[in-house]
Amino acid sequence: MHAEQVTGSGCWEYDVKTRQRIWSSQLFHLYGFDPKNGVPSEETMWAMIHPDDRSGIRGIFQSALQNCSPFESEGRYNLPDGRQRIIFTRGIALPDENGKTARILAVVQDVTEIRRAEAQARERESLLAQAEQLASLGSWQFDVAQQSFAWSEQMYRMLGLSPNDQPVPLAKACTLFHPDDRARVAQEVVALIKFNRPLENEVRFVLPDAQVRVFHSRAVPVTNASGDVVRIAGTSQDVTAQKSDQDRLRKSESLLAQAEEIAKLGSWEMDTVHSTITCSAEFFRMLGLEPITGPVPVEDVWSVVRVEDIAAAKQALQTAIATRTPLEHFSRYIMPDGRARVLHTRAIPLVDPSGQITRFVGFNHDITEQKRVEDDLRRLSRQLLTLRSEEQRRLARELHETASQTLTALKMTLKQIEDLLPQDDKRGRELTKSCRTLTSDAIREVRTISSILHPPLMDEAGLTVGLSSYVRLFSERSGVAVNFTLPENFQRLPKEVELTLFCVAQESLANVHRHSKARMVVISIDRTPARVSLTVRDDGIGMALPSHSDRRNSLLGIGIAGMRERVNQLQGQFHILSSPGKGTTIQVTLPLVPLVAQVDEEKSE
Repeated sequence: MHAEQVTGSGCWEYDVKTRQRIWSSQLFHLYGFDPKNGVPSEETMWAMIHPDDRSGIRGIFQSALQNCSPFESEGRYNLPDGRQRIIFTRGIALPDENGKTARILAVVQDVTEIRRAEAQARERESLLAQAEQLASLGSWQFDVAQQSFAWSEQMYRMLGLSPNDQPVPLAKACTLFHPDDRARVAQEVVALIKFNRPLENEVRFVLPDAQVRVFHSRAVPVTNASGDVVRIAGTSQDVTAQKSDQDRLRKSESLLAQAEEIAKLGSWEMDTVHSTITCSAEFFRMLGLEPITGPVPVEDVWSVVRVEDIAAAKQALQTAIATRTPLEHFSRYIMPDGRARVLHTRAIPLVDPSGQITRFVGFNHDITEQKRVEDDLRRLSRQLLTLRSEEQRRLARELHETASQTLTALKMTLKQIEDLLPQDDKRGRELTKSCRTLTSDAIREVRTISSILHPPLMDEAGLTVGLSSYVRLFSERSGVAVNFTLPENFQRLPKEVELTLFCVAQESLANVHRHSKARMVVISIDRTPARVSLTVRDDGIGMALPSHSDRRNSLLGIGIAGMRERVNQLQGQFHILSSPGKGTTIQVTLPLVPLVAQVDEEKSE
């Protein structure tokens, strides 16, 4: 009885002739019946068996009865309390004097937990096999005494061999090692056994199809009671693809480093959460610093930025974070020897699943030499524009003092000739009068061109008086109505700003006079503490804007290029809006605050 309790089993006896059944007390407990109620009927017992298992168990029992033979059965039973258990039955048939079955004796065992454990073990083995296959990971053991390996099925597959349950002799396994790795592997195994320490290595295997695969292996020694190593248990992972990827990555990194050096680019990645930045080696070399591996505080990078540029650079970063837009700015970095390098920074933001910016990935381009060339070109352009203004001033003076006076004298002479002609010489008098009219037109045209070439009061009185006087003279001499408006209490601007605005208005009016056939021009100036803007709008015939590919040196194209160049000199914005038949609008915006800093810096240099 105690044995039945320990093993979770019970027994029964069945008399074939009398159909009497005898149960042990433990069997009642196993099936969930009360012994006081007696042995359940056969119909009750057959009904307890799961429908999918019932016919099979009945067939086994009937066969044992007919053949007087031993039998085994197993099936699912639905017990009275609602539980489902797996019951295993093993029995024997006892014959009578005629050899027919007289009695059946059977032992019944509840194997539910055993089968569940077996199923879990199979599932674990299946998962392990799948995991090994997915990870290209094979397990193995090495028997030190037998000098042989036991490989898992995945290990066989990784080696291109058919799985086999037989031990693999060491000599056969060694033939799979790459010849250049065999000696090293032997030394490592000897050291593992001698010093009883784990092993980790990479070994190349030559497969039967001549492929070379790289295995990364880890192994630990297994010792007996005496501390001697008797087995080595390990795993091997096929890392051929990873090694190939690593080699390609190293090559890519090498090419990237060379490209950065050639292009004078330094790449970096900023962690906005922890305020750290990881920079490429070229980034540090550009600044004359020793490369640092790993992240450094962002403040360390700000510390080498020129003090005057830090605020603008930080503001650009904050704006990019707030608006989730790419980062771009120019900053001067101070090298250890005191020289300054101008770097152009560009970066794109990366967000986490919640949409928050956590990183910036970007690069810095050393544009110091480019900036120097641009500054030289800007200075040269400024000089050319100054020379042009001087030449215009000279031409205006020459036209006023020579051509205008000569034409005036010619007009007076024509008047004298007309007075000398006889009164009856009507044809002569008409021609002379026509010549005087043409001369008057020429005088007016010369004076208009002279005033266009040079502002009479610009140098002394500034933009307000100079441009107002110029607009009035232009309107009188060209016949084009000009509406010029200024804000109240308009104050003087930096000289270069005033000159640029005047030249843009001057060139715009010159184009109106020469090309637009306009009847009305509106000029307006607007000013804020940070900027000043000029708008010139006419109602003329308009024009087709010249494209970048249009290389015709038309007067209009040159005039627009000159205006744009003057505005670019002061880091301003120039826009022209026009289309045939719809007039032309020119808009110019110039910064005031940065301009002051720029002018002061150029003076200090």
